[in-house]
Amino acid sequence: MARIADHFNIEIKHLPATADAKSSNIDKFLGTKRSTLRRLVQASQDSKNSNVELSASWKYVYQKLGHDLNFKALTQKLLGGLKYQNIPTQLSPEIITKLYGNQLSTSISKLEQFYSNPYEYFLKYGLKLQERNVFDLSPANTGQFYHEAMDKIMRKINAEKIDLSSLEIKDVRALVGEVTQKMLEDAQDFQYAILQSSYRMQYIKKQLVETIQRTLLTMHEQSKYTPMRPRNTEISFGQVGQKNDLNPLKFVLSPDQVIQEPKLINVRGRIDRVDVMNVNGRDYVGIVDYKSSQHKLEFGKIYDGTSMQMLTYLDVLAKNLDLWTETEKAALAGAVYMHINNPKLTIKEINKSIEDAFLNKQKYSGILVNNDELLNKIDRALSDENYGSSKVFPLRKNKNGSFSKTSPIVEPADLELMIAHNEDLIKHAGHEIFSGNIDIAPAKWAPNSNAMQYTPYKSIMQFDPLLTENNYREVDSMGLSEFIKRLKTED
Repeated sequence: MARIADHFNIEIKHLPATADAKSSNIDKFLGTKRSTLRRLVQASQDSKNSNVELSASWKYVYQKLGHDLNFKALTQKLLGGLKYQNIPTQLSPEIITKLYGNQLSTSISKLEQFYSNPYEYFLKYGLKLQERNVFDLSPANTGQFYHEAMDKIMRKINAEKIDLSSLEIKDVRALVGEVTQKMLEDAQDFQYAILQSSYRMQYIKKQLVETIQRTLLTMHEQSKYTPMRPRNTEISFGQVGQKNDLNPLKFVLSPDQVIQEPKLINVRGRIDRVDVMNVNGRDYVGIVDYKSSQHKLEFGKIYDGTSMQMLTYLDVLAKNLDLWTETEKAALAGAVYMHINNPKLTIKEINKSIEDAFLNKQKYSGILVNNDELLNKIDRALSDENYGSSKVFPLRKNKNGSFSKTSPIVEPADLELMIAHNEDLIKHAGHEIFSGNIDIAPAKWAPNSNAMQYTPYKSIMQFDPLLTENNYREVDSMGLSEFIKRLKTED
């Protein structure tokens, strides 16, 4: 450009690309009414950002466009957007009553959703907005298949008084094949009909069955090391109409300055599996929660309220211990996740031991209660003078008989603190819901992990972290010891 200007002796003029709020000479920005309106919006944005008043020239343009019948509405809409803030208005008591009444019957996953983002909770469970159903195999369908298959297999094992450790591998495979075939061929149940809809779906069906087989084979191998045995599966609490249903967790919210009338919270749910082992006449009762993806207890999320499931289940278990024991002495063993998957092994892992490799891939993760009698008998490989890492539980025993600090072991009194904190979170969530809190406050757990990543409500929320009023709610990451320390400080 400089060479062209020099060759033709042209004077170079520098013109601003965007409109300036203070400029009185605006001829260069005037054109058609629509293009001039765009420039007026730029000048108004500059006025807002710079905190300066629009020049008389721009005010004149605004007056003219504001009185034009064809552009009046558009002008008001675009300039009104400069003052808009993406902040929801708190719900009125009348709307809250119509949405929720005076009693909130909810699952713990719904309350976790509230802590993840109150506004999404309002959209999903208040307004009940849902995506259109699609004939496809969703992760929820896959999870349902895993849970149902494991439930039916465990019930059959208990009904026929079978000990997994006594079965041959071929018997384990036959058991899985029998149960899953009945599920898939049930003429009265169409929820898995999609698995017959194409060759691709039939391949996926084969993968699902093989995953259940692999999981049960791992349980078969685990049963050689631990005396823990499944006592019951799919135990529901607070589910209306369910046979042998346990009572819900109930919490009463007293009236205060915000809530004018007493409110009731009923928490319902379903525990995947309850395991029991007997040591010297005492039953130790623990929870196993099935997950189709890798899970671990993240104590920052537990403290914050975005992961309350396990402690809620332990709360229910503690209140109903007598249901799973035939002795007067019973104690909590802990709560663990079991990853239902068909893991791939490396050549290095296969060279050592295929059985050990699968055990390591599907090792439980979670917490165990600090009790010498329990910890020294829960894995035969670590009993008595033995030491090393458990092949079943997240435990490591030192040569001196103590357990490694990396082992997620919690004192019984500390577990009570954790459960009490979880109950406080439930009550606080209920209070906020009945108060009409619908803030757009998505939780952020890590730089690349937040509550906005997979939500289907993005277009409704219009959340933009560049706006001063839209911010993530940072969730601290912490270990078990830091979690307990915070609870004791608050207590």
